[in-house]
Amino acid sequence: FNGDGDTDGEANTLLDDTLNALHDGVTESEVTSVALGVALQKSELNPGYRYVAAQLRLHRSYRAISRSFGLADGNRTGTDPQHILQRSFPGWIHRGVKQGLLDCRLKDFDLGLLAGVLDAARDRLLTNEAVSLLESTALAPGSGDVQELPQLLFLRVAMGLALFEPNRNTRAIEFYTCLSQLDLFLPLQVLRRAGTPQPFLVDEVIATMPRELSGVFQTLHDSTLLLQHARGLTTSFSACGGSPRTDIAGDRTSANQVAGLANSGEKQGSRVHGVSGPSSLTNLLALSTAAASTVDKVAISNVSLECWHSDVESFLDLAGRGPGSKRAGGFTLWIPDLFLRRVQANTEWTLFSPEAVPDLCELAGSEFDARYERYEADLPAKSLAATPASTTAATHTPTITEQAPEPAGGRRLAARELWQRLLLCVLKGGDVTLGFKDSCSRSNPQQHTGPVPTCGARGGFVLQTGPGEVAAAVSAHINLPNHIEKGRLNRDRFSATAQLTVVMLDYLLELSHFPAAGAQEYCSRHRPLGIGIAGLQEGVDELKNRDPDGDLTRELCSLLSFTCLGASCDLAAERGSYASFEGSSWSRGALPQGVGDAASGADVSAPLRETDAAELDWEELRSRIARNGLRNAQLTALVDDRDAAGIAGFSGSCTPKTAYL
Repeated sequence: FNGDGDTDGEANTLLDDTLNALHDGVTESEVTSVALGVALQKSELNPGYRYVAAQLRLHRSYRAISRSFGLADGNRTGTDPQHILQRSFPGWIHRGVKQGLLDCRLKDFDLGLLAGVLDAARDRLLTNEAVSLLESTALAPGSGDVQELPQLLFLRVAMGLALFEPNRNTRAIEFYTCLSQLDLFLPLQVLRRAGTPQPFLVDEVIATMPRELSGVFQTLHDSTLLLQHARGLTTSFSACGGSPRTDIAGDRTSANQVAGLANSGEKQGSRVHGVSGPSSLTNLLALSTAAASTVDKVAISNVSLECWHSDVESFLDLAGRGPGSKRAGGFTLWIPDLFLRRVQANTEWTLFSPEAVPDLCELAGSEFDARYERYEADLPAKSLAATPASTTAATHTPTITEQAPEPAGGRRLAARELWQRLLLCVLKGGDVTLGFKDSCSRSNPQQHTGPVPTCGARGGFVLQTGPGEVAAAVSAHINLPNHIEKGRLNRDRFSATAQLTVVMLDYLLELSHFPAAGAQEYCSRHRPLGIGIAGLQEGVDELKNRDPDGDLTRELCSLLSFTCLGASCDLAAERGSYASFEGSSWSRGALPQGVGDAASGADVSAPLRETDAAELDWEELRSRIARNGLRNAQLTALVDDRDAAGIAGFSGSCTPKTAYL
């Protein structure tokens, strides 16, 4: 109970209730199961029992390991968790390597030294939910009920991430300490695959669907392969689709194979060149989602569209169906500032076919505004007609929706009407994310490499990709409550964890085995990381007790950004900058507070705000980056922390906690 409440009284109550639930002839293993059931029942009223249930659950696993390695000698040492951990660890590694479950290079570590750092007492930090999550990622060398214990899992992951380190044993100990103390959380798929023969350790995948038919299926192929191992996939369909919305009518067209796969009768008049019959964006979304759900029914499959797209209304129809919709796991509407200004002014908004305005996907800010308004001005002159297919060469590459647009070339509607439909989708419970295109583009330090077509699942990563390109990134969370001591943030410990996280995630990129060559190339060129803060709500609540008027979120984000940039700069001095560093905002001297200003041509060397400069030497960091470069194009992200919340037992968001009374 972590020192809270009458532990002796609670223990006696648990013992009495367990004895009352036993029956004659009960086996020893059944006693543990009954006690576990009693503890789980009591945890509904007393959260402390979640830790008791975790220990009872682990008790069974420790006994199974003890029997498997012949450690159950009848003495107390045969049932002591610390003894079992240290005695079984070398044999566990050798057994896993022999069975092909673990990387053979793990045997090259000093297993005796590493066994000595295993600490069974850290199991007490885990709740029953945490143990359940870790068991779902654990390896099971051998057969029967023998599973990888949490501390063995943490050390196996630490060893897997330290394979390329010159002093691998020391680094593995550092990684293990950080992971086992729950200072840092890695995604479940990383915990599952680190240290295995072919680890794919990427967390987020973002793809941009091209207009060419061959490119569509190549992108589906690459992104689906990646989704076998990643947690989330977001695909931008803004370049696909076709003519302005028509009425939903007409017979099903069996000749249209894509529409057949989608099993949908919704038809918007769009076509795939060379295939008879309409092929709506709805069908393309269904095709992508079906492919994603085939390989992984748990991962998030997110789809994205820009709000000027002619099929945006159908997109919102799907999003408004709520959690019951099988079309996609989530929906992101990519919104430019111009649309919001139109909503505010209560004026009209124009929907375009993407083939008639092919460059809008690649523009943002003032450039987007000027081009979009020029297209609107050209509407009466009917100057939006696409280039006829007959003018192309005989070796023409088929494109999606390659028919000529309607004579008007676009369709106008009230901006507020579209905005209200979007809000209605959110209120209905649809999984809709609002992505603000211009803000993301302004803050993107990699503007020289291409546009930002969308954000990651649930608004996390913002990565630039081109048509047909697949981006991938890795993420981690720093446990904020663990870095608060006596109501104050331990800045030194927080900074040390952030620095170690950058090193750890950079190794993840080196170690990952990519099934798609395009993603491998992308990660090698940009090396994006996503480090976030977990337990923000609990941490801010605790810190507010000491500093009720302080801007805690800003302080935390500034410290995280400053530390991660410094660590990436140190890695660049050691291993070299990422390939696309030259030309980025970083190379021009921009820092997080001034990236947006740098994009607009402002002086990025202007002094930082006094509140920042008072504690963090940003100018010194700027000069180091100019001298050494950066190892990673992106370092921080607002990443989904539900896995971390499940392991640590805190809220998965920054909203206040609620409870039933």
